[in-house]
Amino acid sequence: MESTKLAEFLNINVDEYRPLAFFGIKAHEDHESIREWVKWCKRQGFRGFNIIIASDCTGRANERWINMVLDAYETAFRTAKEEGLEVWIFDDWGYPSGTAGGLVCTENGYRAKKLVISHNCILKKGEQIAITMPDNVVAAGILKNNTFERIKIKPKERFEYTCDDELAHIVVVSWDYDEHASKSSCKSYPGDPAMSCIDLLNRDAAEKFVRVMHERYYQRFSAYFGNVIKGFFYDEPYLRFEFPYTQGLFEEFQRKKGYDLLEVLPYLLVNVKSSHPAVIDKYTDDFFDVYTDMAAENFYRVLSQWCKKHNVELTGHMDLDHHLNTLNTISGHFFKNMKHNDRPAVDVIWAQIEPGVFTDFPRYAGSVKRLLGRRRAVSETFAGMGQGLHGDLMRYITDHQVIRGIDDFHLMYSNNNPDSPAESLRCRITCFRNHSGNLYMIVSPLPRDLCLW
Repeated sequence: MESTKLAEFLNINVDEYRPLAFFGIKAHEDHESIREWVKWCKRQGFRGFNIIIASDCTGRANERWINMVLDAYETAFRTAKEEGLEVWIFDDWGYPSGTAGGLVCTENGYRAKKLVISHNCILKKGEQIAITMPDNVVAAGILKNNTFERIKIKPKERFEYTCDDELAHIVVVSWDYDEHASKSSCKSYPGDPAMSCIDLLNRDAAEKFVRVMHERYYQRFSAYFGNVIKGFFYDEPYLRFEFPYTQGLFEEFQRKKGYDLLEVLPYLLVNVKSSHPAVIDKYTDDFFDVYTDMAAENFYRVLSQWCKKHNVELTGHMDLDHHLNTLNTISGHFFKNMKHNDRPAVDVIWAQIEPGVFTDFPRYAGSVKRLLGRRRAVSETFAGMGQGLHGDLMRYITDHQVIRGIDDFHLMYSNNNPDSPAESLRCRITCFRNHSGNLYMIVSPLPRDLCLW
């Protein structure tokens, strides 16, 4: 049966399943090049584009640069409306999402933080030690004779101890700022704390992010929301997978798990990477459960609530979602986070999918779509794959995902007035585009009791 007749038979709008192109918009270029790119996007058969800034700013984001960006976006949105295209907004001026070009972490409390062992000392009988506790100390304890005893301490307090056993192990745990920073179009000075990744566990940080980013778009482009602008796309929010920290973490842990983590925290951190008692696994699992709950509720849910309130959808993907050992760590817990996505998503980058290799991770987003009743599942595809992709391989990569539930493709990467072929999707899309609506259309919306041969 021809695809058009099949679409009519199934009452399906094929155009809804055409892919999007990522539009790396060079806001500093002539706006006619923006209009021409959007028209090219229409001619190629895309249903729209995901817009991401491709113009650098010297220093943190400033009003002059922001206004230049918004002016360029307005040209793109207006032309998209004229051409009948939809638009998704990449939610930051770089990645991981949350930094907003240095506009969020101007307050240190919003920077990502981690728990660290600041003192780790083993004493023999008769040896003495004196420690001035760090400003950011959270817990301390002594391990001796296979028992652990918490030390009651305060910041800057002096602690003195003489070992009266054969061995004593003193551990002090503090918090520190995480060293990871945004890869942003805003090129501030090295080490600028405002370019830090944000604290995903801190709801106030997420709310500031949506104020300085999402609200800015709404104030300028509210007339496009819900029609031309379909939603926001977050990218690889960063969460430290080894014991992140935020204010209120221990109180939340006590509330959810029923015991005081500070009573065992030094014991946990000093043992977690070595052969350890089984109880360490329980403490680790409990900690993981609590902080991933906090990330899902205090970051992803904040974004989702804002989008619903403003009549747009939320999608986006986590970092390293193609490995089981990072699926539930680097950006939080995949399935906890994705319940806040209107369109669950994965990232297909580099050479993750190729003939002869079993690669199943796109099914994660497809499963969330099915289990939670979402209408679509998204894949950012072709980033970092270069210009050497043949059309047959491109179709294999997308078909591989379609049968695992993916039916909304955001394809990397193209821009107006590219500096080199590596920046342009145009040279490799022709052999792929005619295929791109039909298979997605056929697989995704089929009733459960209907099969095709």
